[in-house]
Parts: sequence; C-alpha cells; structure tokens
Amino acid sequence: MSHSAPKLDLIVEFKLMPEGAEVDVKHLGQTALDTVKKVAPDAKVQNVEFKPVAFGLKSVNVTILMSDAAGGPDALEEAFNGLDGVGSASVVEMGRI
Repeated sequence: MSHSAPKLDLIVEFKLMPEGAEVDVKHLGQTALDTVKKVAPDAKVQNVEFKPVAFGLKSVNVTILMSDAAGGPDALEEAFNGLDGVGSASVVEMGRI
C-alpha cells in the first residue's frame, strides 16, 4: 500500500529578493520551483509572480500549499536564502486552509 500524503493545510507566500537588478528572476523562479521539489516534495506550488520593487528590481513571489506537519515554511525559507542570486527570502503571508 502507498503511504498517504500529508494534509496540505498551510498556504504560504514567500518573497525572494534578488541580490540586484542583474539577477535573472525567471531563472530564480525556476530554481525556486526545483528547491520546493527537493525540500518539500509533498508541497504544491500554486503561483509564481514577478513583482516590480524599484529601479528595475523585481521580487520572485512563490505561493505554496504545504503541510504544517513537515515543520512548516522554515526549511523552505532557509533553502531559498541559500540560493545563488537571492539577497533575502522571507514569508510575507501565511494562513491555514
């Protein structure tokens, strides 16, 4: 029998700020998706948005459905902060579903 997937009971939006305007945010978005698959394989990415911040700088906002049981967003936030090209990564919104 296959094990049952954990209940996806959290919706979390992460904001990844690139180190500078020269960082390819599309590439950063793809790297973030790959990171989610590695760090939280049961999580589901709902949305990836590129939001203008200032002076040509765009943030990569990733919205993810995930299980609170897996330690919540902490492991992902840490992983995002370790990515090349990321100046900072943080949770901007979180809620139960």
